[in-house]
Amino acid sequence: MSGYRYDLPFSIMDVAGILNLRIRRRGTRSVYTDCPLCGDTRGKMNLNLEKNQFRCNYCQAGGGAIGLYASVYGVSNSDAYREICEILYGNTSPQECKMIAAKERQIALPESAELASVFDRSQTYEIMLSQLTLTRTHLEKLKQRGLSEEMIQRAGYKSTPAFGFDSLADTLLSKGCVVEGIPGFYQKNNGKWSLHFTSRCSGILIPFRNIAGLIQAFQIRLDKPFIDEKGHETKYIWFSSVDERMGVSSGSPAHFVGNPCDETVFATEGALKADVAHFLSGRTFAATAGAGNVEPFRELFSLLKANGTQNIYETHDMDKYKNVHVRAGALKLHNLIAEMGLQTKIMNWDKNYKGIDDFLLSKHRNEG
Repeated sequence: MSGYRYDLPFSIMDVAGILNLRIRRRGTRSVYTDCPLCGDTRGKMNLNLEKNQFRCNYCQAGGGAIGLYASVYGVSNSDAYREICEILYGNTSPQECKMIAAKERQIALPESAELASVFDRSQTYEIMLSQLTLTRTHLEKLKQRGLSEEMIQRAGYKSTPAFGFDSLADTLLSKGCVVEGIPGFYQKNNGKWSLHFTSRCSGILIPFRNIAGLIQAFQIRLDKPFIDEKGHETKYIWFSSVDERMGVSSGSPAHFVGNPCDETVFATEGALKADVAHFLSGRTFAATAGAGNVEPFRELFSLLKANGTQNIYETHDMDKYKNVHVRAGALKLHNLIAEMGLQTKIMNWDKNYKGIDDFLLSKHRNEG
């Protein structure tokens, strides 16, 4: 869509202003703020400017502009609507508010694309990876995680390119690849296709694969994490073009590595962590982008259950016993597993090792 008019006499950004939400990242279609509902301060709440909606990628709370205000203050939607209008427009009537909104709240947004099929995404991404390299620095970092060069090659890790984005898109088009609707690809004002890589977001491309091994999306493990004023780090970002012309969001899918017919599957946070744990243990792993982001597991677990999976081990980091956010994410995972009729099990290990990958690496080295 090329533009959007809110039906309400206020926008999600108006509500964000009323609530004094801390904005961490801005885009043309959405912004990321701290979440006033779960208290997360890493910018996990997405405010969608096109849909006038919010969603926290950590606690999974979501809804519209009215619902955000109502949830924060514990009031009904009708009271929330009235209070927001009073704050923004004083004693102006609702009809007059809407007339003001019609004049003042038209936002010109770049045209977006529909997400391409997973088959098209995977084919384009695989050919894209064949055109990229892995720097020596990134290779050594991955080896330090316990991966061999063969494992690294099998996983498909590559370094983000430093230049030549337009020519890379041209190469992929010449090879018959679909680029429209592929997260990370967008169309420039002159009509040429390009890729949304930047020097500020350089790092290692981490594929998120589905149960069939197809690449659905990528995250970038940043060379230089984003750090806010409280010292909180953002180490991973999605390779996305959601805020660009004819761009699209990655959709935050779940990642799978291993045997899709295993009776037991281990669930964790982070595709790289899942890959490392799989290669070191030979067991089957599933992962989402974060501890609280469990909803993408739903479709994956349904497929696994149909294939004969019975047990899901929760293997979130050991700081779940002191980090309230990780603990809340683990609890949501247990609830989802139980809801789907699967057996929930918890895997614990030496607390000196934060992640399951760290523990397995130490065990691998001791046995070696």
